[in-house]
Amino acid sequence: DGSSPAHPDTGSVVLFINGEDTNSVLQGFTITNGTGTVDPMSGRLGGGILCINSSSPTIANNAITSNTAIFGGGIDCVLNSSPLIINNTISANSAAGSGGGIDLYENSAPTITGNTITGNNTGSSGAGIQCYTLCSPLIADNTITNNVAGTLGGGIRAADYSSPVILHNQIERNQAFIGGGIQCGGSSSSPDISYNAIVYNGGDEISCQSGAAPIIHCNDIIDTIDYGVFNDYSIVIIDADSNWWGHTSGPYHPTANPSGQGVAVSDYVDFDPWLIGPSIEEFPATTPICLSLQVNPNPFRHFTRIGYSILDSRYPVESYNIKIYDAAGRLVKSFFPESITRNQESMIPWYGDDDAGRQVSSGVYFVRFTAAGSSTTTKVSLVR
Repeated sequence: DGSSPAHPDTGSVVLFINGEDTNSVLQGFTITNGTGTVDPMSGRLGGGILCINSSSPTIANNAITSNTAIFGGGIDCVLNSSPLIINNTISANSAAGSGGGIDLYENSAPTITGNTITGNNTGSSGAGIQCYTLCSPLIADNTITNNVAGTLGGGIRAADYSSPVILHNQIERNQAFIGGGIQCGGSSSSPDISYNAIVYNGGDEISCQSGAAPIIHCNDIIDTIDYGVFNDYSIVIIDADSNWWGHTSGPYHPTANPSGQGVAVSDYVDFDPWLIGPSIEEFPATTPICLSLQVNPNPFRHFTRIGYSILDSRYPVESYNIKIYDAAGRLVKSFFPESITRNQESMIPWYGDDDAGRQVSSGVYFVRFTAAGSSTTTKVSLVR
């Protein structure tokens, strides 16, 4: 409880400030009533949890709720801090500036998977998650709902050279003046937005300003009275093909597809071809089990080790698998481990090959660990 901090300038409930790595684990706690740590330039940072100065712990299976700050009401990751944020409930936090649930700033690239991020708010931007200034997190397999931003990005905001990978999330019923679901700002921001359900958000499902150039593929973008994808910059054409727009006739555009009965898209959006049916299965309503997934070395040249574990008391788990996908979402390699011990890391090697034993090319790949209906994903780079 951060209501009575030990130091008058430190109102964060938990501080990671000494370069901690993923072996420092915060698990199973309720983090509440934090007010943030004072920064002379920015105000209060990290109401619930502050990770700063290259601190990258494991934050798993916690309830992070009812915290406040200027930046990062629930969690703030600042200055090269890239924690594993896994299977937490991050709810009812608020930030006067940005990042009601999670705020990322200046070269921070956490892995954010399996979390429920709901009911957070911010006076400015990124009510669910804000990515600002050279941040490139993996945001995968989360439920991001009912977050409210005063101006930009109700669910997620990516701006100022930030390029998150946004994969397999449910982004629903968030609100903002611009970009209720996702807002992308700045000419050097290029998020990869793939295989998400982006529905019922108020203030455009995805909104792009100032030359942002996201890749938007294989999502379900439906059920909004505003634009499914909006782009205000004529020089950049948004790559948004192969999405489901809510109708087999595709999205509505007054000149490019006037017969489309799906959600509307603005000018400067390339939406053709489109999917003729949903690409995303319904998300389960059950609480996911807590999974951990790490890849080392990363990047790698010849082989890498995939470390995985189940950090959860619900056991046994009858089935689990690890699958590797390429950047286009195609399955490359499948592993079906024979055994796993709860709360103990297991490891399998990957030699940069596919299921046929052929070496794959250099690039970014996604490793997905699935157990008992829950999953977590991380990215790995192969350099030949």
